Amino acid sequence: MRPTITFFSGLNTIGGTHVLIGCGEDAILFDYGARPSAHYDWLNPAVHMELPRGLRQHLLTRKAPPVFGLYDPDYLGDLSYEDVIQNAWDGMQFPRYKRVSAFVSHIHQDHMELLPFLGEQVDLYMHRDSVSVYDGVVASGEWYGTKANVIGLADGEERQIGEQLHIQLRETDHDIAGASALLVTAGGHKILYTGDWRTHGRHRDYVERLFADMAAQHLDMIITETTQLKEETLWQKQLPQKELELPGLYREMLQGAQGLCYLNILCRNVERVADFIKVTKECGRTLVLDRATALLWHTAATEGLSHLEGDPVLEETGAIRLFEGEDPSGLPYETVSLREIVHHKKDYVFYLIYPKTPIMAELERTGEQGVPSHYFHADGNPLFAGDKILHAWLDDFGVRYHFHGTFGHAIPREITRMMKLASPKLVAPLHGNHPELLDTGEIPKLLPTFGQTFDLDKLFS
Repeated sequence: MRPTITFFSGLNTIGGTHVLIGCGEDAILFDYGARPSAHYDWLNPAVHMELPRGLRQHLLTRKAPPVFGLYDPDYLGDLSYEDVIQNAWDGMQFPRYKRVSAFVSHIHQDHMELLPFLGEQVDLYMHRDSVSVYDGVVASGEWYGTKANVIGLADGEERQIGEQLHIQLRETDHDIAGASALLVTAGGHKILYTGDWRTHGRHRDYVERLFADMAAQHLDMIITETTQLKEETLWQKQLPQKELELPGLYREMLQGAQGLCYLNILCRNVERVADFIKVTKECGRTLVLDRATALLWHTAATEGLSHLEGDPVLEETGAIRLFEGEDPSGLPYETVSLREIVHHKKDYVFYLIYPKTPIMAELERTGEQGVPSHYFHADGNPLFAGDKILHAWLDDFGVRYHFHGTFGHAIPREITRMMKLASPKLVAPLHGNHPELLDTGEIPKLLPTFGQTFDLDKLFS
């Protein structure tokens, strides 16, 4: 079969990107998360799709790609490919392959939510740090595991898939460990999928090197995310707050606080968690975790993270405690009681994830009084500063709020700069609400429709 590329979704939404590149008998699908369709917000925590019937529901609402070679037959049941094509995709025809592999650029829900539905016949590629983070997410109970054959790759590592597909993983920078781009060669055509990326993170050098290297590859296409692209940001010049500024801001808050401190950061960003464990200890405080957060961190850290290799923080157990009532089995941390915390508030930082916000009532209205608490919020859920529920709790107890979101995505100017640096023949912007606004200079843009397939030989003839 001739080399083709099919764009199923994620074309004008933030997340849910599903792109299939195939040649001969083999194909690779990336990414593998889920997002509501472009015009409907159908799901929330009360209305959701779960195992085992969830795969059928995702397929019939076009939130999972109609690539049946990916899926566990047990979850498909008697649902046929023809059912999905005729009833969900209005009879559209797509390339079909004997073998289909998958790639996940990083372990954020909008890029990996559908992993539990993959079958054991599927080779699933991701950065080896992403494997550790995913295993931590599964161990914590936050998400389900996968039956797929998970293959962790290092930066720059390559794989041949069948006779006519070749891939290379390239590490980038995002607000999570293991974020990577994928260079796919199909029938002689070279296509780079960026995943999510930014130029204000701790590994900016990876991003600069990636796009400089791609200029020498003479790429046919770059498929890039455009999350931050909207009319009001088109001429933004200043980069968002840099990742490496956060530990200093956190330290500043701790040094100025006399009472209890709260911390809300996304635990999947394990390198940031490592920084905050260190600062917490250096400031003479102990970090208190719930079991799920502790399991995620401990599992990812002990399995191995390339940028934390040999870091003493991996052996640090004395600076961490589990909150009372949390099961300590399988974890190297002692527990601490509510009574101990509320009578020695200046000695603790409470890692308070959003669903457990009501614990604040016990922590604020018992024990030591009269000294305000502080809440440090940096990209933990809720992702933005204005959540009404969170602020209702903070305001009621007089807790002082410190918001320091860094955002995981490049500003439009930086996307334009990198596209011009890499200089492909074509740019396909997606993973954003307004990809059509991307300035690519003289490089043509491809704005595919849902389910559109392109013959790569014809596209680049």
